[in-house]
Amino acid sequence: MSGVLGLLLTQMNVTSPALPEPVFLLYLEILVNIAYVIAGIFFLLKKSFSLNLMYFVQILKIVYGIISILSIKLSDLDIAIAIINPLFNVVLLIGVSKLAKYYFKSPEELTELYGKKNRRNIFTPKLLKTLTFTGIVFLSVPLYTIVVRFYSSIVGTTYTESVSIYNSFFPKFLQGSSDTAYLSLAFCAIGFVLSIVCLKLRGRLWMTLNILVLVLCSLIFLLNLWSLL
Repeated sequence: MSGVLGLLLTQMNVTSPALPEPVFLLYLEILVNIAYVIAGIFFLLKKSFSLNLMYFVQILKIVYGIISILSIKLSDLDIAIAIINPLFNVVLLIGVSKLAKYYFKSPEELTELYGKKNRRNIFTPKLLKTLTFTGIVFLSVPLYTIVVRFYSSIVGTTYTESVSIYNSFFPKFLQGSSDTAYLSLAFCAIGFVLSIVCLKLRGRLWMTLNILVLVLCSLIFLLNLWSLL
């Protein structure tokens, strides 16, 4: 899915001209993002190898970010933006390492370590279900922008015409070169956080919905971030 969306975004970037990028970097990015999503799913499922797989993929993402910066000629501003990706993954790697000693512990073991929480849990099942649907709503906006982008690239015969068609689907204040990308980044971030919170919900349906929102928000966030570089 990551590879398909990545190639799609590369071919139909109607908001800004594509930057020249070595072909090997494109395929490397697809492979790294696929590995990242797979590692994230196994990390949520808490398999025996999940922690080591997450370490490996985080390091792989950092190395890829450094390679991409060194392989493409960028302006000072583009370099500053491109550095965000490896730095973000360094922070995640540190977070995973801090979480490692608690990762395989059961709720009972954690309770013994830190004692029972006296305060009432505010995240009731009803609230978590409401937040799940809220996360889906936030995800729908970035998905809409991708569908519109795909449609404009097919219907438009020239780049200018594609941009005009794309902008016609949005209000005037969102018709800047990167406005919808920034909006998608914000909505994906909110959907991502909500889906993580709602993973506490019991039941296969709710777990599947939240994992799906989590994966799609992550992918679209990375694709929009990449399109801004």
